[in-house]
Amino acid sequence: MLLGLWLAIGILGVLLAWGTLPIIQAQDQLEPKRQAEPFILPTWDGKVLKSSQLKGQVIMLEFFQTGCPDCQEEAPELERLYKRYNKRGFTVVGISHDRAGAKVVGPFVTKYNLTYPVVIGDLSIAVS
Repeated sequence: MLLGLWLAIGILGVLLAWGTLPIIQAQDQLEPKRQAEPFILPTWDGKVLKSSQLKGQVIMLEFFQTGCPDCQEEAPELERLYKRYNKRGFTVVGISHDRAGAKVVGPFVTKYNLTYPVVIGDLSIAVS
């Protein structure tokens, strides 16, 4: 039973990895239907990230909280994805919704060795 589950997860992983490459390759052929709303948000380390800095990139927004077990599992996977495709115009932006802000986000970023941009979000970013 457990072997079957791992096999299914492995097959799904291969299919997802195989399916991601054409998406990355096709990014130059895509024309956006509408522009995303611009944002300016503070990063966990006291800097600022402007959406205009990411112009022309494929962006994956990850809304998370540091205490969320699924988010803790996803962080290393997203980091691997970011490192693999960042030089090809793909980026991940982590948006924390922790009320404690940088006080809890900083240790999370350090624990999972995250190099993709991580910002401190608020309700306005989720609603827009």
